[in-house]
Amino acid sequence: MSRRYLLVVILAIILAGSLASSRQYISIDAPEFRKIKVAVPEFATSKATGANGLWFSQEIANKLLLTGFVSIVDRTSDNSAITASAVELAADFLVCGTISPQGEISIVLLDTVNSAKLATKSYPDSQQRPLATSRKIAADIFSWLTGEQGPFDSRIVFVAAKKNHWEVRSVHFDGTDEQLLHTERHIIVAPFLSPNQRYLAFTSYAEGKPAVFIKDLVMGTVRKIAAHQGINVAGDWSRNSEEILFSASDGKGGEQIYRIGKDGRGKKKITDTDGTNISPSWSPDNSKIIFTANEYGTPQIFVMEADGTNRQRRLGNSGYCTNPTWSPKGNLIAFENRIGGLLQICTVNENGSNYRQLTANDDDTRSPSWSPCGRFITFYIRNHGVFVMNFDGSNPRKIFSGDVRGVMWSKLLQH
Repeated sequence: MSRRYLLVVILAIILAGSLASSRQYISIDAPEFRKIKVAVPEFATSKATGANGLWFSQEIANKLLLTGFVSIVDRTSDNSAITASAVELAADFLVCGTISPQGEISIVLLDTVNSAKLATKSYPDSQQRPLATSRKIAADIFSWLTGEQGPFDSRIVFVAAKKNHWEVRSVHFDGTDEQLLHTERHIIVAPFLSPNQRYLAFTSYAEGKPAVFIKDLVMGTVRKIAAHQGINVAGDWSRNSEEILFSASDGKGGEQIYRIGKDGRGKKKITDTDGTNISPSWSPDNSKIIFTANEYGTPQIFVMEADGTNRQRRLGNSGYCTNPTWSPKGNLIAFENRIGGLLQICTVNENGSNYRQLTANDDDTRSPSWSPCGRFITFYIRNHGVFVMNFDGSNPRKIFSGDVRGVMWSKLLQH
């Protein structure tokens, strides 16, 4: 065992007695919050494992860094310096990892300030799915530190417009493991992945006009569930993955909102007003629906009960507003607001207060969608790609480059 690996093990032994008897999680929402300083030195391994300890430590560190809530203690050419001097380098926490000859990774999370072991866990078969293992370890570390689940194993779904066809693709929060879910020669918009990850709802022009389809991603079958005369646009899934919302032309020059079962049965009309009612999205508990309507002249954000009653304007006097979506935490609503002739992403509190502009891009910024943990928002810019930012607009980054026409974040994490 080399000197740098020996230092990892020695420091782990010195600091890592029994687990801390009580746990106080770091509150991301606290006014005094500062980024959590974490050191992730190269994992200890041996030649017999064939594993790359440096690769694992770097992948985990990079994933934590992407959250915007963690800062990683700078690496040096000699990783032992990070480990032996973690306290001097002002790391609040130290992640020690070892990889056994059988490929099992063992992780110890140490509180360097209080000299306490916070958590320990083993991950078998790490060599079979190294990226998945690194995401799982990063998710566990984030949870041990903050008490929150994090976004690491969730998927973002988007439509990519190609030269001769259209694709629905998905990708992880960190931009890895891109997968093709569906492809057609016809225009596709409004992709929505069910919380159980099995069903994909989307709007397709395959029959010459927009209709709503659902694809069973396990069986590979596609079913048309809504094809009113005129426009039909897919909307949000219910929590149990049994129903979706959609909007459709009403034959009178307007559009109304409906809910329907994934098998195309049980269609219920939720709105019945003059004008346009579009972009429906469930509240986290599915008791309410937030949507866009133009009964005041310009598109505005409204909220109603899930059965269509108690319709109320949630945000007024903000000009052109559309595509609202509720944070899974229930405290914020993200939406598009036309500012200076361009659409930008903004948020307000659930009651319509505390308006905040998050983006100021040079192109229309579209389709805000929340991560399952409510800490991040994805969006797209046409001809540029898919982006992710923190819920306050900080830490924006691109995870896919290309011509995109719709994006959403799956509601539940994969396990």
